[in-house]
Parts: sequence; structure tokens; C-alpha cells
Amino acid sequence: MCLDAPAHLHTAEQEFWTELTGWSPQRSSVSDAFSSLRRPEGKPLRLLLQRVDDDRPAVTAHLDVACSDRAAETTRHQALGAEVLAVHERWTVLRDPSGAAYCLTDRDPVTGVL
Repeated sequence: MCLDAPAHLHTAEQEFWTELTGWSPQRSSVSDAFSSLRRPEGKPLRLLLQRVDDDRPAVTAHLDVACSDRAAETTRHQALGAEVLAVHERWTVLRDPSGAAYCLTDRDPVTGVL
């Protein structure tokens, strides 16, 4: 799960989820706009925080789906009705048939590591 926090709420959001989960924050090797909480082994959910540079009034969220073959998964998602919105070096942004945006990432589906 990726929490999209505007700059003015980002620190408070990270502190809240760190305290709530007891998980340690860690910096991203990809960008200063990303950080995550180090999940305990065996937890299927990973929390990623993205600092967004817009003026949204509240934190929002979107799904990030880790996959071992992003190109093949993108094709499969498109066949099911998803639309590609943007392709980046390590992730692809899609829109599902109801209009919700989500990402396919190159992260390892088991470890969550790039």
C-alpha cells in the first residue's frame, strides 16, 4: 500500500504509521520522495510513503503490486481492462476499469526489495 502524502502532512503521516505499527522507517534508494516502513518477516503488506508535490488536502492511497515480470503483468492487466497511464524506470501506473490508479512495480513480490 502506498500512502500519498502532501509535503505538509508527510512527516506527521510517517510518524503516525511508525508508532502505530512499531515498524522502523527506512529511506528509499530510488528517490527522496519515497520512504517505507520495514515490515516484520512474514507480513504480506508493505507500507510505502510517497511525498507528493501537489496541494491535496488529505493523504490518499493507492495499491502498488510487486511483480517479477512487469511487462507481462502490464499486458495481462490491459487484457482485463486496465489502461496504462505512465511507464517509469521501475514502475508502471495503470487505471483500473472503474478509474482507480495503481502501480505495477519491479519490487520482488516476496521481499519487497528492488
